[in-house]
Amino acid sequence: MNVIEELEDVLRMEQEHLLAGEFSDLATLVDRKAELADRLARDKPNLSAEGYKRLVARAGHNEALLSSARRGLLAAVQQLRQAAEGTAPSTYSMNGERSALLPKPGTVQQKA
Repeated sequence: MNVIEELEDVLRMEQEHLLAGEFSDLATLVDRKAELADRLARDKPNLSAEGYKRLVARAGHNEALLSSARRGLLAAVQQLRQAAEGTAPSTYSMNGERSALLPKPGTVQQKA
């Protein structure tokens, strides 16, 4: 397996861990990914334009997944803070309007 195939394999494993929410397993891939990127830069193997595009696309996709996971974790932390402070959690409607998930204390929620 050459460096390009190894890097594609590591990026594929990274994607699987991101999609499965196995964030602790990502740490094991960081060093390997950095090592392969260094080898790729140093050895400059014969990388076709298609191969380069494939690596960039996979890395970009993983970056987007990681960014989404980060936003989700930050939102979860915010919800936990609100729960600890006693503030009602909220959500957004299809129109983008913010609304409380729980009725205000002392009120009755009527359903149609």
